Amino acid sequence: MTAKTSLLRLIDANVNRALEGLRVCEDVARFHLESPRAFRHARALRHAVAQAVRKLPATPTDLVRARESLAPVAPKDEIVPLRNQ
Repeated sequence: MTAKTSLLRLIDANVNRALEGLRVCEDVARFHLESPRAFRHARALRHAVAQAVRKLPATPTDLVRARESLAPVAPKDEIVPLRNQ
């Protein structure tokens, strides 16, 4: 894996985490706190993060292509299969 691909994977994973975390904050503000002001603030932050990502010198397609989500990162002997519950 190239350094560029590695960096794109890192950006992609963390941007997705940040956006999803801010969506959770929006839901907490809206449904638990019932605070339109806090909801609007969280939404504005989420949109600001998304806008900042669009200014990066990588396209959304570049980020998706760098994912390699089917390739395991850990060595085979360290991968623990999920148990059926």
